[in-house]
Amino acid sequence: APVLSAAGTAIFLAHEFMGLVLLRRFMPYFPRWGFILRHKALAVGFGGACFVLMAVPFLNLALLPLCAVGGTFAVCRAGKAIRDPMPA
Repeated sequence: APVLSAAGTAIFLAHEFMGLVLLRRFMPYFPRWGFILRHKALAVGFGGACFVLMAVPFLNLALLPLCAVGGTFAVCRAGKAIRDPMPA
């Protein structure tokens, strides 16, 4: 049960931090989950790393923005086929 709990937390953290850039690309809620589930290995690995970083008291506050940046890099690397409707 603890392993499933950690894996579920990793998936939710991956959705939280990787979903920021997907939301900026106007991807609705359920297709964002589809993107996360299509890239399960990336999501579990990235979410697991965020889980470990968020488990350290006080350090998690400093590392929270780094998880958001990491989620952006992960989505950009995994989803090169996703077009940005509003280029910067």
